[in-house]
Amino acid sequence: MTTTTAKPSDGLQQGQKKRSRDASSLSSKPQERQRKKQKSISEIPTEQKQDQPAKTAELSDINPAWAKLAPTSTAARFTERLAKTHTSLSTIELDDLDLPVQSIQDTSSFAPQRTLPSLPEFLEQNTPNGSVELKESSSEQGCPHTLILSLSAIRSMHVKRAVDKYGTSESKIAKLFSKHIKYDEAVSYLEKTRVGIGVGTAGRIEELIVGKDGKKGVLKLEALKRVILDVSYLDEKKRGLIEDIPAFKALVTLLNVEELKLRFAKGETKILFF
Repeated sequence: MTTTTAKPSDGLQQGQKKRSRDASSLSSKPQERQRKKQKSISEIPTEQKQDQPAKTAELSDINPAWAKLAPTSTAARFTERLAKTHTSLSTIELDDLDLPVQSIQDTSSFAPQRTLPSLPEFLEQNTPNGSVELKESSSEQGCPHTLILSLSAIRSMHVKRAVDKYGTSESKIAKLFSKHIKYDEAVSYLEKTRVGIGVGTAGRIEELIVGKDGKKGVLKLEALKRVILDVSYLDEKKRGLIEDIPAFKALVTLLNVEELKLRFAKGETKILFF
């Protein structure tokens, strides 16, 4: 009888094949898990994938601290910020820069979150004749009834788009910021244009009121009824109109322009914190 003896090499080959199959099985498992993960993600409705991050980003860009404050508390918080950013001034000098409580309009009853989509509603609720009045303008060129002050030129552009609906052929929405708009261009525009709402930065608006380089200011305040401070917005670095020191100092300088301070004292112009 003939006996077949297994060669050592046969056993080695079989072991190698088994290990190869095991390795192949192990390497395929992560791939399968990845495919399942991708499938589960792809099954999420497109609207859900797009909306969720947007909501998170929107909430992170809002500072709700000012929204529910009464005028007295608003003035007190503004004073605290003054003391922290103007450390070289004396107590008497700081007092002179304070916002008079009577100049602040109470907007604490406004319920919606203070984002750009709610800005038109905010304006209409805090304007006696609502949208009708917001679409009007003085017969004088460069004489707005409303000024909206924002952190930066980029933010101001977004704000302008939100209120463009109030612009008409006889009541323009003016861009009052320095980015891409030279001072002389802004002066020329205001000299020949009837403006209802002006949107911009404090530094540029202050220049247009008091003048620059020996030139007289062209932004008139005779019809100004409200100054909106866009304080709820925060940029990607969590800085807002109040938090950003250069922007805040420019704001303080503007609010203390003599002609504007006189209008605040007489109750002719109100400050609204948005």
